[in-house]
Amino acid sequence: MKKGICLGTVAPSWGLEDRIALIRKAGYDGFESHQPANEEEARTIAELAKKYELSIHSVMGGTHWSLPLSSPDPEIRKRGIEGVEQALRLAKVMGAEGVLVVPAVVDEKTDYRQAWDLSLDSLRHLVKVASDLGVQIWIENVWNRFLLSPLEFGQYIDELNRSDNAADKEVVGAYFDVGNILGSAHQEGSRQGLSH
Repeated sequence: MKKGICLGTVAPSWGLEDRIALIRKAGYDGFESHQPANEEEARTIAELAKKYELSIHSVMGGTHWSLPLSSPDPEIRKRGIEGVEQALRLAKVMGAEGVLVVPAVVDEKTDYRQAWDLSLDSLRHLVKVASDLGVQIWIENVWNRFLLSPLEFGQYIDELNRSDNAADKEVVGAYFDVGNILGSAHQEGSRQGLSH
């Protein structure tokens, strides 16, 4: 097993190299990077990771909250797709295995069914991009009120991996966050009135 940490949680006020050096000193094997602003920043992060013998296991897609892939507004969805596509391209530059993607946000503007349908449509295009780049899309469950049970989560990922755009049938996976699931997931005991 390899241990990694989110770069964004490590001494945010420090310089980039000092933060990456601290990750190594703390005994981690790698880290998850924020989405770089451009290729130059992506190359800098990759060079520093190499210098300190760390892997960049993933890139946090940076637009999925402000530009949800499930938005009823087609222009917002289009810009959201472009944002994740950029994250995939930068992940390739950085040598990262995958990009963390929040697939949909259920809120007062988007009900669950819309979130499911619209986000699948958005992601089908991105599956092709990811497959061509050799970078995976990792779907995360993170306070978005979506994919609340393991059955749905699995079905959603299977649908994307079965799409015509998925030349590599394992291009989409789960980025399962055991901490975030506590606030939103189905809990078997609560259904029966049991305390936890």
